[in-house]
Amino acid sequence: IMYKIGAIPSPPDPRDYSVRTLMPVALPKTFKQHIGKNYDQEHGTCVAQTLRNIMREAYGIEFGTNFLYGGGRSHQMEGMIPAEAAKFLNTYGIAPYKNDRGEREVMDVIYYYRQNRVALEKVAAPFKGAIYGRAYTVNDIKSALYAGYGVAACFAISQWNPNSKGIWPCTQSTYGYHEMRVFGWDVINGTEYACVQNSWGSRWGKRGECFISWEDVLRVGDILVIQPVRDKEQEIQNGVEIRRTLRKGMRDEDGYTDVSQLQNWLNAHHYDCGTADGIFGSKTRKAVKALQRDNALDDDGIVGPKTWRIIDGN
Repeated sequence: IMYKIGAIPSPPDPRDYSVRTLMPVALPKTFKQHIGKNYDQEHGTCVAQTLRNIMREAYGIEFGTNFLYGGGRSHQMEGMIPAEAAKFLNTYGIAPYKNDRGEREVMDVIYYYRQNRVALEKVAAPFKGAIYGRAYTVNDIKSALYAGYGVAACFAISQWNPNSKGIWPCTQSTYGYHEMRVFGWDVINGTEYACVQNSWGSRWGKRGECFISWEDVLRVGDILVIQPVRDKEQEIQNGVEIRRTLRKGMRDEDGYTDVSQLQNWLNAHHYDCGTADGIFGSKTRKAVKALQRDNALDDDGIVGPKTWRIIDGN
């Protein structure tokens, strides 16, 4: 049996937010988030299916796929780029299923979105604002899951089914790429695996679920941590933060004070950026570039995961 897939790996982007573990947390040997019923996608909607799964857990209602699948794209091919879908979810939200029934494919779904955009944006608006960041390590993923965040990952599909134990090798993109929800981890015969929920119905795998090695989870390098309800205090209490990537032109806003915090750190460590005014201007960029050169990083003046790690370590 050949199943529908439809993920297009997100290209690297220095503007991407990233996940930061603020404090060490003793993680249990095994852990699983609650999961609801398994979706059974009919088209290349795996990215939309995964995001609506995560949103369902946050809000307790069913969401549709067409608004997200039709609008969250920069192309007219089947499938979605996960980072584009997450950005659309952040900006516009997701429409409840009662307002967005059925499942459409390109080009029908694009036409549907354009024809119904105004009405769907209105019903989706209460669910916008979900923030997202990239995870780069197993510890990032596990800490985010344990803190209650949703995790969506892109997998290279080299075979259609897991083995009798539910273990599914995803080693190369023989058939393409597929988005799924990672919801925990478990130990099988002494080896730890990620617990993954698919969108190919409950008859696939182990009741719609499978185990995938961490190596295969990280293989494509496209893992998004999703926080449907933005609450900065709760992020810190959970020990996990979705952190902005800072660059020239950004400023403290929407509850973030990270630019002024960066400026204070730079000044305290003899990288003069002037007054800590919360505005990332030319002097701040020049100071960041000096910091990067001193630590053998590309001096692009953008404060992303690698530069944040230097700052966190000092």
